[in-house]
Amino acid sequence: MREIDTVAKALGIEIRSFHVRDPDALKSAFATISKEQFKALYVEVTHFLIDHRARVIDFTTKRRLPSIYEESLFAAAGGLMSYGVDRVH
Repeated sequence: MREIDTVAKALGIEIRSFHVRDPDALKSAFATISKEQFKALYVEVTHFLIDHRARVIDFTTKRRLPSIYEESLFAAAGGLMSYGVDRVH
């Protein structure tokens, strides 16, 4: 994440981070993203988010929010795209 912050600052882009580990945190993140009309989303993968990837993808698709995911599981499930290490599952 440090590299992303460095590049974002150089480009004048504001980065917001959410630590989503439970359904309440996910709901809160969705509310903030909607209210503040985020322009894009980068999703680092956690076990919780893998288990709830359908909700994340549904949220971003309905809002036409460009999103990139760290795991190809999200792209395979309908997310826009993924970029990261190709792991064998």
